[in-house]
Amino acid sequence: MRVISAVTFVSLVGYTLAAYPTQTNNLYNALNTCTVKTQSDIDCITTVRDGLDKLADYIQKVRNLKTNMGRLNSGLDTFNAVVGIAKYAPAIGSAITALKSTITAIRPTFNSAYARVKTIDAKIYPWKNDVNNGKIACNQAISHLNRLKTVCTNGKNYVNSARNCVNSMTAGSVKTSLGNFMESMGGAMYTTTNSLNTALGNIGSSCAAIKALTNIALGWPDIDFIDVSISGVYASLQPILDFFASLQVALDARLCIPNPLDALENLRELEILEEIAEGLNPGNWGWKRRRALSSQKRNAVKISEEKANSYLSLEKRGDICFSAQDILDGIDAIFSALVDLANKAIQAVLNALPSFSLPGMPNFANLFSLNINFNLPTIDFSLDLPLFDLVFNFNFGCAVDVKNACSAVSGAVSFDCGNAYGKRSLISEASLTKRKMTDAENLETEVEKRRIDSKHMTEAEALAAMQHLTEEQLQKLSEIMQQKHG
Repeated sequence: MRVISAVTFVSLVGYTLAAYPTQTNNLYNALNTCTVKTQSDIDCITTVRDGLDKLADYIQKVRNLKTNMGRLNSGLDTFNAVVGIAKYAPAIGSAITALKSTITAIRPTFNSAYARVKTIDAKIYPWKNDVNNGKIACNQAISHLNRLKTVCTNGKNYVNSARNCVNSMTAGSVKTSLGNFMESMGGAMYTTTNSLNTALGNIGSSCAAIKALTNIALGWPDIDFIDVSISGVYASLQPILDFFASLQVALDARLCIPNPLDALENLRELEILEEIAEGLNPGNWGWKRRRALSSQKRNAVKISEEKANSYLSLEKRGDICFSAQDILDGIDAIFSALVDLANKAIQAVLNALPSFSLPGMPNFANLFSLNINFNLPTIDFSLDLPLFDLVFNFNFGCAVDVKNACSAVSGAVSFDCGNAYGKRSLISEASLTKRKMTDAENLETEVEKRRIDSKHMTEAEALAAMQHLTEEQLQKLSEIMQQKHG
């Protein structure tokens, strides 16, 4: 069995010795810091995301409230514009008067709250896209940080387990060799991990500044009840407005009767026609007319041709029509028959009277206590993803091998511990075997080069070992197999 010293072995694999366990402890502390900082950053960004969620909901709620208050505002304006026609329905006069007084009383408070809602909406609605993009940025950052935390936590545990095992070993070359493996891994990983912690600190500072603003949104008061109340007021007002609309339709309806003047005109027309006939052909008069005029001079009933033509151009007036409102406002007594028609039209509307009352307005105080005196920044945590990727690819196989070899005081450290990404090296593969000695202080390490020999391996082990051979080694293996098996 070939035995070489630990110093000789380390020189073979190119490791640089360091005072154990400086680099190992540095790496452990850096990984522990990474675990703490990633969790702190995750907590901060989660709070920011919660604030953005609240802000996104608020943006939509304020927009909805603005819409509903605008609708109610238009309804109140419409009520004031049409309430005057209630005089045509005296039965509702007292109810309408009371409602108008209520609306007049609440209008100043409502107008003030509506103006405040419009101010809030103008401030926060433009943030909508930035808020949505910020939520995406938060989710992505949390995903990366959770993955990073897993790597650092697992790495810390691997390093600590191996470190504690080596520290508990009896002093000697085995302990020194395994300690040096750990130091090599620590040196390979520490610088990158330390840089990562600096980046995590920058994320924390950036997040803290953003959180100070999004926390304002988290403290915003409830406004849901305001929107519900406004919707309730509008729901009560709408039937009243519908009633007035129907009443106006009834008032605008055109009611017609035959023109009573036409009856008088018909009598006049007959006389004119008789005079026309007399002027044109006196011989055709009726016997009564001739007899009546026999004692009069003939020149007393003559009519000119021009006047006759004028009379022939007379037109009848036809039916006379008024709106119900015109009728109820008062018309000439000659048209009094229309009043009954107008009253019947109004009564048809009055048969479906709504309730002329409104629920009370909500307390608008929360709208005025809402703090909007800030600007939302772009949500960007400036994650150093290339640096994250380096840590994501860390391989702690060296620490696992050291722990296994330490526990058994034998076995192989098959990883290139000086490479943070755990590439295997045939040169570094060695077995550490404990020699039975009575004096623990004289414990020495026997480093035996691991032989790739099928008589010590199963077929599966041999195939696995082939994965690490170079082209030149594979060629030699082929030659050996030809020699052995012809």
